[in-house]
Amino acid sequence: MAGWLQQPANGFCQWKPRIWSFVGVAIRVPPLIVMDHLLAKESSAIPENQDMFESLRDSLIVLVLRSPLFLSAFVAFMLGTRQLLEFYLFLSSFGVLFWSYISNRELVETATALADQNTSVLYECSTLNTDILIKVLGNYALQWVCGIMFRFSAHLTSLTWLFYLWLIFIGPTIFTMFSPIVSNNVLMWTPLLSVVAAHLVLIYGALSNLKSLTAYAVDTLNWVKAVYGNDGFVVLLKSQWTRLNVPSVLRLFCVCRMIGHASVMIADAHAADTPVSWVALAEDLLVRGCNTTLSVMGVTSLFGMVVHYITMAVQAFLQKDDVEEQMGTVSSMLFFILAMQSGLPGMNPESRIFRLYQNVCLILTAMLHYTHSMINSLLQLLGASLNSPLEKHVRALLGCVFIVMSSVGLMYFTWSRHDMSSWLVALSCFSAELITKVAVSLVIYVLFMIDARRDGSWEPFDDYLYTARAVNSCLELFFATLLVLNGVWIFFFEESGTIRAFMIVFHGYFNVWSQAKQSWTNSVRRQEASRRLAEFRRATPEELNRLNDVCAICHHEMEIAIVTDCEHFYHVTCLRRWLFMQNHCPICHSEFDCRKKREQTYEQDFAQEDEGGLFTPPQPENVRRRY
Repeated sequence: MAGWLQQPANGFCQWKPRIWSFVGVAIRVPPLIVMDHLLAKESSAIPENQDMFESLRDSLIVLVLRSPLFLSAFVAFMLGTRQLLEFYLFLSSFGVLFWSYISNRELVETATALADQNTSVLYECSTLNTDILIKVLGNYALQWVCGIMFRFSAHLTSLTWLFYLWLIFIGPTIFTMFSPIVSNNVLMWTPLLSVVAAHLVLIYGALSNLKSLTAYAVDTLNWVKAVYGNDGFVVLLKSQWTRLNVPSVLRLFCVCRMIGHASVMIADAHAADTPVSWVALAEDLLVRGCNTTLSVMGVTSLFGMVVHYITMAVQAFLQKDDVEEQMGTVSSMLFFILAMQSGLPGMNPESRIFRLYQNVCLILTAMLHYTHSMINSLLQLLGASLNSPLEKHVRALLGCVFIVMSSVGLMYFTWSRHDMSSWLVALSCFSAELITKVAVSLVIYVLFMIDARRDGSWEPFDDYLYTARAVNSCLELFFATLLVLNGVWIFFFEESGTIRAFMIVFHGYFNVWSQAKQSWTNSVRRQEASRRLAEFRRATPEELNRLNDVCAICHHEMEIAIVTDCEHFYHVTCLRRWLFMQNHCPICHSEFDCRKKREQTYEQDFAQEDEGGLFTPPQPENVRRRY
């Protein structure tokens, strides 16, 4: 019996953190709705055909009037869950008082009407008048409930204050019982006096909690100052982002906003007796869902969640267990940057829906790039493995086919429906780069397959692999340069902006300059390694037979080897890869100082030439002077 009773308790304990987490998310949506409403009215508050001075004046007035409300909503959003619940209780107390006032007002009006008829509420109740009895008992119960709710919102715990609250809320009901004695003028003032007294009690409760609120604010500011001073702004932002569960709040805010707009549109369609067009409804929801910065953030979070589940489906199809950087977060950031870069909230509805379509096409291409990065690492792993199942190979190759077909299909669809534009150039560059990446990945996959299934070491493998990756890097650099030039064209001739300028500089530095610098560094390092290898001698078959050992780097048998100055034997490709990272022998760790070796060789050759006497100048004493 005890175990049967403990099962529901344990189940509730398991669900309690989830319920509390959902409450923490749900109670932060109303402040976002207030801030979004203020931002939505900001753009429509000032008429367009207005003088510049009047427009500036009206803008300042709007800013002064709305800034306190926006700041209050933002502070409420940043509060902790318990503090925010207490804040909502404090706000609900005003609704409770209004509800109490309306109910008492109706009962007082009934009492005055009975007084005009030479009767009273007490008499009607004693005669069991059902209507009057229901009104009196209902008002009494309602005032009792209002008093209990007000007690929690005002944080009053002593019995004295509970008695005072009972008198304040029940007072008008008691006065109506003595309506013949109390005049109608005095009776009409009792609901208002009750509300005023309740407000005084509420103010007293707020002032009594002012000290604890001040201490909470000071502790919070000290904590923020300490975290910012020790760890920096990024750590502070991440901690608050996690504490407030911002993505979930934004998703719930976006869903509530869309449900509200959809219900209004469906109700209007039913009122006009017209069928609901679901395509038009979806377009209107997308347009209305991006008219403010907060609404764009909500759509961004919802879009990121959808992409996250798509990424999980791709990982499940590829049977890839390791979790890399989630595409949901990257796609959310990309969606928001593209929206802010193009000024999406300030566009008219027609331009906004087309811009959304363009941004989604670009993000789809970015998702295909991310899918290729997963497949590329998987292909290299499968190519180098000898015991991987055939199913994994087929899944990875099907993923490559899907990426190529999707890129070609997207390019065909956009080029057949739209004229030449800078957006189309950017989309084509991304798609063409993706196709070349897939081709290079397949070439590298084939190279790994050949190398893994050969009996001995394949000498040209490293050269072929380097050539394929060098071609891929050159093509990536070419397409990145085209994208930078396309962005510069858009900035100067189509749409400018601070975010766009920053993105051009960011893209130019990291995707063009840094990539070119890294590729050049790798090329120089490879040339240096090849030059060092050229100065080592090749091992003879007799030396390899006498050694009868394996390469110390790859642990494979050596049919062809190279001998270092310290008389150690390695494969040529293995030692070349080693020289990319280190400049010493893998076994004895002696330095490969090839420059010093060349200088010593040059000095020895010069000394031998001196001793051999190719040209000996005459001595001064043997020279005959001519007079």
